[in-house]
Amino acid sequence: FAAGQTFKFDSDLTASSMKFAANSKFCNAETFGASANFTGTQTFPAGNTFGASTLFGKSQEFASVQTFGAKTQFNNATKFSTPFTFPADTALNFTGKAIAFTAASTFGTARIFGDIPNFATTQTFTGANTFGNAAEFAANQVFPAFAQSFAKNISFGANTNFANTLQTFLAGTKFDTGTTFVNNQPMPANVVLSSGLLLESITCPDTACTASAAQVLAPGEKLLPGIDPAAVSSAISSNDKTVSIPGLGFTIQFADVTSDGTVAVDVMNPSTVIGAIAASDGTLSMTASNGAALQSLTSIMDISVNATSGAATSGSMVITLPYDETTLGGTPEGSLKLLHYMNDKWITEDDCTVDTANNKITCNVTSLSPFGVGSSTSTSTSTTSSGGIPSRTISMSGKSFEWSFAINNQKSLLDGLTTIIPAHHTLTDTPIKFTTLLHDTEGVQDIEMVGLYLCLDDMDIFSNSDCYVEWYSDGNKAIYDPNGIFTLNDITTKTVGDKLQVEFTITFDKPLSSTVAIQSWDTERDFILRYIPDAIIVSPMIPRYDIPESITNGTAYEIPDDLSKQSQINKEKDMLLQKQKVADIIAQKLLEKQISEKARLESLDLKKQRLEHEKQIIESALVISQQRLDKAIEDSKQKILSMKQNIPDDMYIQIFAALEMETAEYTRLVLENTEIEKQKTILLFQEKKKQLYSLSPVIDGNQIIDDSGKINYNMILDMEKNRMHQKVSGDVISADLILLEKEQKEIQRQQKIIQNTQEYLEGVWEEMLSDYEDYKKSLETKKADKE
Repeated sequence: FAAGQTFKFDSDLTASSMKFAANSKFCNAETFGASANFTGTQTFPAGNTFGASTLFGKSQEFASVQTFGAKTQFNNATKFSTPFTFPADTALNFTGKAIAFTAASTFGTARIFGDIPNFATTQTFTGANTFGNAAEFAANQVFPAFAQSFAKNISFGANTNFANTLQTFLAGTKFDTGTTFVNNQPMPANVVLSSGLLLESITCPDTACTASAAQVLAPGEKLLPGIDPAAVSSAISSNDKTVSIPGLGFTIQFADVTSDGTVAVDVMNPSTVIGAIAASDGTLSMTASNGAALQSLTSIMDISVNATSGAATSGSMVITLPYDETTLGGTPEGSLKLLHYMNDKWITEDDCTVDTANNKITCNVTSLSPFGVGSSTSTSTSTTSSGGIPSRTISMSGKSFEWSFAINNQKSLLDGLTTIIPAHHTLTDTPIKFTTLLHDTEGVQDIEMVGLYLCLDDMDIFSNSDCYVEWYSDGNKAIYDPNGIFTLNDITTKTVGDKLQVEFTITFDKPLSSTVAIQSWDTERDFILRYIPDAIIVSPMIPRYDIPESITNGTAYEIPDDLSKQSQINKEKDMLLQKQKVADIIAQKLLEKQISEKARLESLDLKKQRLEHEKQIIESALVISQQRLDKAIEDSKQKILSMKQNIPDDMYIQIFAALEMETAEYTRLVLENTEIEKQKTILLFQEKKKQLYSLSPVIDGNQIIDDSGKINYNMILDMEKNRMHQKVSGDVISADLILLEKEQKEIQRQQKIIQNTQEYLEGVWEEMLSDYEDYKKSLETKKADKE
């Protein structure tokens, strides 16, 4: 039928393989034949009956209850918006992408779901189900007492309950608050608990899976340099355009999702963030495109739409990131900014609101890339009277500057947040002058503080300084030097044209290699910050050799007439000076060697810690492998016990005895690490199955199961027919025919039970073989690691 066909009256559509193009409208409940093909979305009333192997088109919505035949296939983005009860004996294909169940449904039996299914309300699952990548579950979901098969990047809602069974979770899985786990649940790294991103693998210590503060990255916390967690992906679809990760405090909402897929959230290693300098605590310093100094107060998250997943979006986005108000220092919450790396530069987003009650910042953005919460300094502006371009009040560069910073008169212009200049080498006990030159549009009298910050490495920020001095315009000064690194000799100030010059004279008492930071603010608290990496290297003073006064002071002796004697004196003087120079060089080389050796030892210590961590992971994996083996055996027993009510007692005893025999033999082989040939073992198991079936029930002296394990239903029916022909009364024959029909249905039911039991035993055996192979591999890995 062509697209847009309307069926106004009841029609006979029972023929097989009928095809309906998109936008067909059925005004009455119909019965469709097998293998019907609906190539697009259709309009169905309630109560239709679809034959076996029906194929529905993409984005079909079922807003009312229907009856589906076996092997019905639901396409991508199908939506079930009314509660369904899917029969246990009807095989249905839910492997389409982004299928949504927005109402509570009952699935009847174990099902297989494709990628990014969306269970928007609590569902009733049965048995061991399989869920594809990035599945989403609603709050209060309870899973049955079977191990489910969960793919990566699953999202579980609040108060999810896994207390019945140990589960296997993969990286990227996300949990909300109130989740209940079984005790000792293994949890891999890069899982997002409600408390934060898990940075290492753990075994849950309680049913809430409480991780220590060192094991998780809490919402708003800064990641330390060198740590690089894997990206976490979440589903987006036309049915659900919002991603929320409670353990990261992250939310994003898209205006439109044109193609279903996933969105990745990657918490970035601070050392790899482009256009930023990382401090040891994970704080990043950047320079905005307008020259403002930016500083991160949270981790940086790189947000992207996974094109490889098929996802595509359009329009703007609303993004929410968290912050930790205890780590803001003096930054007011209301002045926080959303930092955004866009078009190869850092900017601050303007269309934002700060939720100070919940410690979150929400902004409207038009593109995705790295984001973080931070502060912007040197952003106060004033406009010239002629309406010119706004500029910062306080500055250390511009057209009127030839230089703005000097060390012992070696001058440089600090025209950015960070300026590289040649390192200044000096010795202890030697005075050094640090000179700054600043301009303020309100006049130099408005400059209130100038600070010189030392004892910094190239990864530190000025607030981490262990020794500094600050000059204040009211005549006060602040000195912080708990380790006795330097002595402040003097601070002098003078006005040079329209600029203020502040000069710090310092003598270093101990060796030092340091970045230098300069900070200044004025009465309006507009301030400027500049860094000079590795600006100064101070070496220890080697005691100088005493030079005789006869050499240094010519007045003690008459000038000799013999020029050769004077030449000898000059040579001695040169030699002593050369010795001092060599001693200084040796001292510098020794200092550099000490620094290099310290770095090497720290690297070895980190390597040792990493190897210890890997050792713990291997040991934990071996424990988990043994736990899985024990659990598989126990689950097999429990599953057989649960089937007892549907199996005759004598058959149950035989099956359970055979299973006990097989699991005992398998366990012995694993524990003894016996090398076996897989094919030989499979043949042995099949032979034992035949022995099991040879013990089958007998009717009138005939076995109902033959030697190959097949049920002889024809023999049973022939026996019943012969018995029926022996009846002479038509009424009795009629009654017996009704009874025969019932018995045939009972035989079919028993057939299904025995078939399921056979398939289950075969499945258990395959799982045991797989676990045995995994166990062998783990032993080989352990052996290789030891070697």
